Amino acid sequence: MTRQEAQQLFEKYNKGLASAEEQMLLEQWYHHEQANQRLTEEEASFILLKDEIWEGTLAKAGLEPANIEHASGTKTISLKKWLAAACIVLPLMIAGGYFLTRKSIITKSDLAANKENTIVPGGNKAILTLADGSSIVLNDRKNGVIANQQNAVITKDSEGKISYGSNDAQSVAVINTLSTPKGGTYQVRLPDGTQVWLNAATKLSYPSSFAGANHRTVELTGEAYFEVAKDKTHPFIVKSGTQEVEVLGTHFNVNSYTDESAVKTTLLEGSVKVSANGNAHLLKPGQQSVLTATNAEVITANIKETMAWKNGYFRFNEERIDEIMLKLSRWYDVEVSYAGKISDERFSGNISRYKNINEVLDMLSYSNAVKFKVEGRRVTVME
Repeated sequence: MTRQEAQQLFEKYNKGLASAEEQMLLEQWYHHEQANQRLTEEEASFILLKDEIWEGTLAKAGLEPANIEHASGTKTISLKKWLAAACIVLPLMIAGGYFLTRKSIITKSDLAANKENTIVPGGNKAILTLADGSSIVLNDRKNGVIANQQNAVITKDSEGKISYGSNDAQSVAVINTLSTPKGGTYQVRLPDGTQVWLNAATKLSYPSSFAGANHRTVELTGEAYFEVAKDKTHPFIVKSGTQEVEVLGTHFNVNSYTDESAVKTTLLEGSVKVSANGNAHLLKPGQQSVLTATNAEVITANIKETMAWKNGYFRFNEERIDEIMLKLSRWYDVEVSYAGKISDERFSGNISRYKNINEVLDMLSYSNAVKFKVEGRRVTVME
């Protein structure tokens, strides 16, 4: 997204007209802006203080507080100056990392990480299993054609995404499976043009071609974000355990990890029908279906929290340490154990997924509610 496009989205956001997906795009843009900057440790760890948040933002952007105008009791600033501040500072808030607990503000500490035991973040890696059982380690393959099976040609592009194209063969479609390991993420363009982003420890099974099928059906375990190609005559169905999500063309996220207590389906654009255990719900943009073993409900979604993984950061919202460590274990491919009682402290805040785990744990420990010991790929959480 260009600066001009970002400015147009800011205008819609300031008028309250930005959709949930457009808000997500703004956050993703922040992340990309931050990734292209060279920041000192001091710049990346500035403290946010209640009423001084905006003034601090202006100062970091080289703007004077005098530029702020007060109207109806609120602080406003011209879009041009707001954009200048956002381009420089807000990425630090979103991707640089800060944590808030009920009792304190947590920022990156000055404690030195154990360089001999650094656990780096995950990256773009996955395994493609073809119908004949053969496996392709995608991160080891060069760009270009990676497989040619019956009715589909599979290619890998320079961005690490695989795509399916027809080879005009009139054979029956076969099932392929794309799997990301712990610490892996990947993107695939399905035969119908649907784009899918897979989170860590996720498996997606789908046919090599949808030609001749009444439905476009895929099966998911883990978490994935879908941008479904529109086709009014061929519904797109995502199966996750006992749940089915049916759409014609829309953008949504499904979290169906087997070690989570609920399957969550979040709609960003369009409409979807979520069915499970004989019940069905129609979701509107900004809503989330939450399916547990005993209940199914529709709630207002926290789009920023849901889409954080795809946009390159963690967003915690009043979460317990065991809930947080479950996410960290998938992304950093670590084993987590607990020594003593699990803390009741709740954590909220953001941090880039591209920090080493030492930095994330260092931030969490600032609450004094938890401490950590890292040995190899094992992280022990202590009181």
